[in-house]
Amino acid sequence: MIADSPTGVLVLSQSPYRGSSAEPDLGAILNDNVLFTEFAFSSDPNSSAEDDTLSNSRKFTTASGICGVVDRGSVCALGMLPPMEDIMQAISDTDSPRTTIFDVLDTELLAGPPLLRLRIAAIHKSCQLPDGRHVQVIVASAPLERTLVVDSALTTLSARIYESLDHIYKALLPQATEQITSNDHIRVDIECIIQYAHAIELRAHARTAALSKVKDVPASGAVQRSFPWIAGQRSSRSATPRSATPTSAASDSVPVPSIDIDTESWQAHMLQLQDHISAYLSNLERETSMCGDFESRKKICTALVESVEKLATDSIYANIFSPWFSDDRMCDEQFASKVAALNVANITLEHLGLVTTKETVSELQRICAETGRMLESMNGVKSPAEKLKLVVDAHKSVVERMDRLNERTRLVKSRHQKLETSGGPSDGASTAGSEDIPELLSADSILPLLIYSVVRANPPRFISNLRYIQRYRTRSLLTSQYEYCMTNAQAASSFVTSVDARKLGLSAE
Repeated sequence: MIADSPTGVLVLSQSPYRGSSAEPDLGAILNDNVLFTEFAFSSDPNSSAEDDTLSNSRKFTTASGICGVVDRGSVCALGMLPPMEDIMQAISDTDSPRTTIFDVLDTELLAGPPLLRLRIAAIHKSCQLPDGRHVQVIVASAPLERTLVVDSALTTLSARIYESLDHIYKALLPQATEQITSNDHIRVDIECIIQYAHAIELRAHARTAALSKVKDVPASGAVQRSFPWIAGQRSSRSATPRSATPTSAASDSVPVPSIDIDTESWQAHMLQLQDHISAYLSNLERETSMCGDFESRKKICTALVESVEKLATDSIYANIFSPWFSDDRMCDEQFASKVAALNVANITLEHLGLVTTKETVSELQRICAETGRMLESMNGVKSPAEKLKLVVDAHKSVVERMDRLNERTRLVKSRHQKLETSGGPSDGASTAGSEDIPELLSADSILPLLIYSVVRANPPRFISNLRYIQRYRTRSLLTSQYEYCMTNAQAASSFVTSVDARKLGLSAE
């Protein structure tokens, strides 16, 4: 995908290398500073670098996972790429065979503010390397560094969390004189959550570095010989063997994390934050009587905790949703395959135990289609609370539409009974009519309708979405309604995964 990029651009710094180590890690520098761009710079020799950079914005990615744009005389790092597995899946989901990585980059990320902005001093459009190849070179105010991009993202996250908490707190308690983030316990909790996010990002960085590290390749030496000032203007190369450099010393394998440890750590941080916010509001109520009763304080606390949950999970979503060390992707594929098989076998509501008539089958199909669309939408949001809300809304839709259908059924039955008591139609006609009157739907009908909705819609990454909600939705905020809806959704996924088509009366082929 990156290889489809029409051009590679090397970003070099105006100043010599000033790293902490004696020798620069050339592999890491190249991984961060060889840009694979969306389209090439102008080949017109008469166009200036300034004209070229102002005329078009170019998306770029790097081997180390930085993505951004070259625009308006600057190289702007906007964030980090999601795992390559997600990129490949996004590309395969598109219809066009010419789709590249640049077509599936997160639009929200690309529209955000730069995490790192480097001023462009000059653009050399065709610099020849000793081996005869040419490379385009951007001379910038500093080199790109993945660690700086990650650190900047965490700094931005920290600022957004503090700002959001104080804004929500002031909106819900306008009479409050202090900011809630001035409380020491709450500040410590926020920093712990930010450090959790930082650890997740660093772990992803270690894996990316291990997968993309540059070894002893001719191009690296060619670039170093052509531009010696990338290595601090050294006159001679070090005698240190390549195998001893930090890049090659990196482990060939990254230790496999534990999804259970990640989950429990996250839940512990969020529970502690909730407890400290609740205690803060209780103390404030005793001192000032401005927070209201328990339910009012609970509402404020929930809004504050949900704000932190959303901001933190959004920022690290690419590395916590269906993480590489889990079996989520494999389960998604198995689930989608099983759903496809059930659809090929023409599963119906009757196979799931629902009795339908000509009058109700079309309405039940519409109910399931609407429910399926809601469940499909889970893949379009990042917050665990937003994903869970879609599951709850799907259940509400089923229940509300069932109630309306039952109301119509009651009216039909009522009219039929009146005809029978008034001696209207003949007994034969009356009996025939009663056979077409549908049975009332009960609470036991919810799960079959939900299963059928899932089978017909085949929501993308359904298992991953349910597991993500389980892991990162703050458990202490779950109500009985949310738990009931999640239990039904999990029961639907479990049924589809384990069902034997032959036991439903379907063809085993």
